[in-house]
Amino acid sequence: MIGVWWNADPGTWEHLLEGGRLDALLAGQPPAPYADGPVFMGLQDVSNLCRYHTELTIPADARPGTYQITVLDIGDGGAPSSAA
Repeated sequence: MIGVWWNADPGTWEHLLEGGRLDALLAGQPPAPYADGPVFMGLQDVSNLCRYHTELTIPADARPGTYQITVLDIGDGGAPSSAA
């Protein structure tokens, strides 16, 4: 399963899973909102897939610019990070 966040620092991805958020994601539910800016964009089950695509919507109030998209591979009680 992958989870995607907009405007999250991939270097501190562990912060995205604090406060019961990992448990929610492992249960297939969106995590609680964050007070400090990152926006959860979606969760997709990609198990047993070699190729997949997903569509994401950037928040309507986003100013023009460059933003981090952080993707976490969630499963087996953990979540390694990848940034785009």
